[in-house]
Amino acid sequence: MKSKRNKLIIGGVAGIVAMFLLSLFLPVFQPFAKAGALVIYALVNYVQIKEMKRNGQDIEKPALFTAAVLIIVGYLLFFT
Repeated sequence: MKSKRNKLIIGGVAGIVAMFLLSLFLPVFQPFAKAGALVIYALVNYVQIKEMKRNGQDIEKPALFTAAVLIIVGYLLFFT
């Protein structure tokens, strides 16, 4: 199970880096790359929280932290 989680995190990081490079080399796709990076972050955290819930762990703090990060980063990416 830990191997699956590690692969998920590595895949998420690779996806976010790919979105950064896309926005760096092709500025036309910058809004799509920003949205894609946020979606990848949200999906990785969703799967981790779902796994925590299945294992019977408390998910309140990770869920609130993920929501706060998505709101703050989304605001900073799209409105500044």
